[in-house]
Formats: sequence, structure tokens, C-alpha cells
Amino acid sequence: MRRRLLFWIVPLVAAAQAARGQIELPHETFAFDRDRPALGHWVGQIVPAGHTPVFAAVLIELNDEGEWTAAVTFLPARALASPGRDVRIEGGSVAFRLPTRGGVLGFSGEISADGQRMDGAVETMSREDAQPDPAALALRRVPRPVDLPRFEAFKGDLEFAGAGKLAMAIVLARTPGGNWVGHMDVPAQMLRGFPLVNITQVGDTITATLPVIDYPATIEVSLADGGRRLTGRFRQAGFDVAIDFGRDHGYVDGRLNRPQQPRPPYPYSARELRIEQSDGYVLAATLVLPAGKGPFPAAVLITGSGQQDRDETIFGHKPFLVIADYLARHGIAVLRYDDRGVGESTGADTLADATSEGFAADTATVVGHLRSIQEIDPDLIGLIGHSEGGMIAPMVAVRDRRIAFIVMLAGTAVPGREVMILQNRLLHRAAGANDATLDRIEQRQREAIDLLIAGAEPSRVKQAIRALIEVQRTASSQQPLPEGLDAAVDLVYKQSASPWMRFFLTYDPRPTLGKLRCPVLAVNGTRDLQVWHDQNLPEIQSVITAAGGDVTIKRYQGLNHLFQPAQTGLVAEYATIETTFDEAVLSDIVEWITSRIKK
Repeated sequence: MRRRLLFWIVPLVAAAQAARGQIELPHETFAFDRDRPALGHWVGQIVPAGHTPVFAAVLIELNDEGEWTAAVTFLPARALASPGRDVRIEGGSVAFRLPTRGGVLGFSGEISADGQRMDGAVETMSREDAQPDPAALALRRVPRPVDLPRFEAFKGDLEFAGAGKLAMAIVLARTPGGNWVGHMDVPAQMLRGFPLVNITQVGDTITATLPVIDYPATIEVSLADGGRRLTGRFRQAGFDVAIDFGRDHGYVDGRLNRPQQPRPPYPYSARELRIEQSDGYVLAATLVLPAGKGPFPAAVLITGSGQQDRDETIFGHKPFLVIADYLARHGIAVLRYDDRGVGESTGADTLADATSEGFAADTATVVGHLRSIQEIDPDLIGLIGHSEGGMIAPMVAVRDRRIAFIVMLAGTAVPGREVMILQNRLLHRAAGANDATLDRIEQRQREAIDLLIAGAEPSRVKQAIRALIEVQRTASSQQPLPEGLDAAVDLVYKQSASPWMRFFLTYDPRPTLGKLRCPVLAVNGTRDLQVWHDQNLPEIQSVITAAGGDVTIKRYQGLNHLFQPAQTGLVAEYATIETTFDEAVLSDIVEWITSRIKK
């Protein structure tokens, strides 16, 4: 499971809820390009009618080809420096689109005559059945620290006893008017250049807010050792951790290097598709076709748990884009699609009651559409599923005997209850917890899950979740404030009580695996702490083999859940690794598919 870490420590920052409240920015006039007034960094709020303002930021630039770009940070849309689409800028008029889980947001704004404000509107554009719900856009020009002549960058780790380290950078600068501006990078949580707001200085102490969730993070820091270190405290939801960062003289802008990201020119073609589902929503997809006439064998990519875009974007990585590029270069067409309710796909209103069975129906619809495309061989279509997608692929194949092959990337073979319990144990062990602590955590987790599965009263389930979180926080020597603990309990209960989670906890994949008639390749990394190889690969092999099926099992030493070369396998490490998807695995997938589809 890639997104859902049941009963794991609640993320420290960028959890997914919006930062709300008063945002204080420097009231200062900043220089700007009068011929291109939209250029620059804009920070402020989006104000829905009748609702509390929500923090937002937009960076507008020109790329190397002279094209306008807009990078948007707006947490309710899960946008963290996310690229806007169809950017149109004429003088002081700005317009672009932002695909989100709830639909495509349309941004439009006008730059003020003095170049200091962008005022406009944001509205949902993509869902035809949605009532327009425009929100006011109110942003101010605020330079990034790296845009000013002199900035100071500091890097280090926040150390959480028993829960590992969190790498972070804090960048500060003074504006010409003497105000402080700053931003923070937290690579493991996809924060890059995230603005600090409400920055004040009293004596030698600088205080600032990182407006990321309903419990915003605050920092309180001072320069030390002649400006070579930044020391102080990081506080959020009861966490109070020391900051002791060293000066980073080589800091550029905190960008993440992703060398496997495909770049043009491409030796294949791409086609955009819109696939109608029987329940009325639309799945938006990209089909890449190898060079030549075809018909081609094809693979449909199925994402892991939690709604994902067609590239399965995570921590700046786009593993499905990398997989599609590699397979297309080796003669295999690939269709990847935005999950229901994400990006250009509609259907967000169906997610509250959705389970893996419903997502399997989505995949089946996509396969049916793919068979109608002239360039595709309808009898050589297979499924490649990651994590939950590896569980969904067999569900689709037992109902569709024409499926030609399945590749399970860290797929599961035991009930989700056991996957989650072992996942939690492995993650805590990697973070430094001892065996006695691990046993206490597992006991509390089993109690909470058993109550949840049995349909116990919410108050009893929440009490068990509270006990679990308390033992986890005790293990990490971090005691949350009461309101922080209440929020954590409510968040975990809401996630755990969903129909998706109830289905996953009780679903046993083995009967379905035993009914497969197509060949199966199942692979795992030995540092995958989310779907443990020794728990699942032997079961996949034994069940399919006992049923007379064709199964190939492969373990890859040192690879994590994303099939990256890893040191620990912890989630916090994913963003810091430059490799998106190990090429040896890609090569083996192509070789195996090719061997199985020969007629």
C-alpha cells in the first residue's frame, strides 16, 4: 500500500488539510518587469464564498522555450508546486487550469496597475453536473528568498526519537524594505520552496509559520556561530523538536533531480483518451503507441492505494510515466489513466463508497475501450498493477479470460489486515523501535482493527486508536498536545472506517489468485516495508502453482516499495532517492512480457 499507512504516525507536515487563518505578508512595493508584470512569486489566499480563506501561492515563470509556466501550491487540491495547464498570459491578465481530485480548477486574475496584487477568481470547471462555486483569488507579489541579492540557506535533520529523521532546509532573506521572507524545503513530504508567512523578529529571534494544516508548523530560530548555524525549535501538533542546521553555501532552489523523467523527442506517439464509465463518470487516459504500424501488445497500468494521477506521481517521481516510456521504446503500447476523481477524470462524488472492487470495474472498462483501438492487438492486452493495483489486476483477470498477462508490482496475497499489521511493525522497527515496543504497538493495532472489522461503536474504535497512537508516540518520545492527539484520532478513524478500508482489511486475494489462467509475474524489493516480500511472494507462488497456473517470482535486493535502490526502505527516503524505478526491473518486465505473448 503506497498511500494508506494504517495507524502509522500522522504526517508532520503537508498532511492534506488546508492552512487557514490570517496570513501576514510584507506590505512593501517590490520591483517587477513592467513589460511582463505577471512574472514572479505570488502569495496569499483563496477565499470561497462564505468560508474561511485558504493559503495559496503561484510562481509564474518563462521556461527555456519562452513558454509561460505556473506552479501552484494549494493544499485542498493536493497541489504542491504543481504545474498549471493551458497557461495564458496577456499583459496583466493571467489564466490557467489546475487538475485536482475534485475537478479541474480554473484560475483567472488581473495584475494591479502597481504590479503588486493579483486579484481574480477560482472556479471548478470540469464537472458538468457541478454548480459553479467561484472563490476569490487574492495574492500579493512576494519575492522568494532566492530572488533577492543575498539569501541564507540552512540544511539539517529534525530528529524524532524512535521515529527517524526528517531532512529540511530553511531559507531566509531580507527584502529591500527590511522585511523577512523565507521558505522551507521538506523533500520527504514534497514541500519545495513552501513559503513561510507571518515572519517577525524580536531581538535575535525570528519566528515564522509554515501554513500547511489545521495545526500549522512554527519555527523559532536564531543565527549562531557567526551565522554559520541556525538554531531553535520546530513545533507542530505537540511536537517540539530542536533545529540545529548548518549553513548551505551551495543551495540553489531545492529542486529534486529526477534523471529518469522522459524528455522529448520520443520514439513513439501519444494519444489522449476519455473513457466513459457506465456509472456516468469519465476516466481520462494517455495511450502511448510504439513506432510502426501494429497491432501492438499492450499493458494497462493500475495504481496503488489512494487516488492517483496517471503517472502515479509521488514525491516528484512519476513511476508510471517512466514505465510507459520504457515499454513503448520496446514495442509494447501502454495505457495509463487518472484514477476516478483525480486530474482530468471525473467521479469524485463516488469515492466515499468506493472499494477495490469498484476500482477493478474501472480497469475493466479501460481494457474494453483499449480493445476497440485499431492499433492494439485485442488478445495481447495485459495488466501491470502496483501495490493495491497488484491486488486489483487478478480481480479483473478472473472475470476477463482474454487478459494476456499480469505483472504484480509489490502486490498482496494475504488479507489486508495482516499486510497492515506487518507494515506498521516493519516501519517502526526501521525507525529504531525495540522488540518490546513493537509487540505493544502490534497488540494495540490488532485490538483497534478487530473492533473496526466487528463494527463496534465509533467511541470504542476511537478509544482503541487513541491507545495505539499514545503507545506509538511514547515509543518515539513525542507527547502530543491534547488537541493534537484528538485531531490524530479523528483523522485515523475517518480513514479507517471508510468502505475502502473495511474491504481491504478483510479481503483475501488467495481464492482469486487460484482462479487465474493467464501468466503472472510477481516482483518485490527486499527493502519494501509496506508490502513485505516474504509475506506475499511465497503465497502468490504457492497458490497459483497449486492451481496449475504459470507464475514467475522475483525478488530484487535493496529495492523499496517504489522499486528504488534504498538504504532503509522508510517512506521518508523516497523523495531523496533520484532513481524513480530501477531499470533492471523494467528490463525484466519487458523480457518476461515478450516471452509470454509470443504467438
